[in-house]
Amino acid sequence: MISSVAGLVLAALIGADPIPIGQGIAVEVGVRLVLTGRFVLSQGPPDGLELLATTRNGRLHEALVELDADDAVAIQVAAVAALGIGAGRPPDSLTGRPPVGTPVQVHLNWDDDLGRRHDHPGAELIRDRTTDRHLPPWPWVWSGSLFGTWPDPSKPGQSRRMLAAALDGMILAIFDENNSSLAALPIPDPRQDDRWEVNSALAPPVGTLVQVTVSACTFSVGGAPGEWAVGDGSRKIAVAKLAPPPLANVTTAVQLPTIWITEPPVVHPAD
Repeated sequence: MISSVAGLVLAALIGADPIPIGQGIAVEVGVRLVLTGRFVLSQGPPDGLELLATTRNGRLHEALVELDADDAVAIQVAAVAALGIGAGRPPDSLTGRPPVGTPVQVHLNWDDDLGRRHDHPGAELIRDRTTDRHLPPWPWVWSGSLFGTWPDPSKPGQSRRMLAAALDGMILAIFDENNSSLAALPIPDPRQDDRWEVNSALAPPVGTLVQVTVSACTFSVGGAPGEWAVGDGSRKIAVAKLAPPPLANVTTAVQLPTIWITEPPVVHPAD
């Protein structure tokens, strides 16, 4: 599977538009990763929304979107090809440690029954029950999950080395219960799994087809030492603690897809 995906990724290098490289996966190299799927929730769930997007073997009862792709490894390969994403570390639901990895923008795009196009940051489709407001358009942190030796679901009693996200379908996580997601929100306390729910005022009906677009963030120096403003190319979104420290000679907005967020972002005041 990996060799075939790699070959298609190489073919995508010569294209300007996203090129399909697998089921429900398309890549525009250096620009974006596009995943297709469908909404499987429009409200709730009562015990908390854990995932923005999952594969079909994931927690569909706690996810907003079921992806057409069923191979987390192929999604990770595509993310590396699209955005040059490096290795990171998923969040820890026991200690509350946020994810470490490459900040990315995640947008959901869909058409309503009247043919009108909707485009929203993924975080805006998540409502915080403690504040009764949806989340601001925070960046997500792509860590790439982790490799380990796990029980092989296809061979009872045997184990093999594999990507953790391939086992549980944790692609875009809000609360990463298994510490295995490909990407997660750097929320202030990832241990509170029942805090989040679908923003029903914005989410379309169940079954609506959707594109999940992952693209690079932009960064500019701002705030206290070690803080950078994170934006989507046109506006400031958040300020986050980053490592390594910003370069002293960087004074304008630049594309830095390998900067790592090490602490949760704080919403930037409106300009």
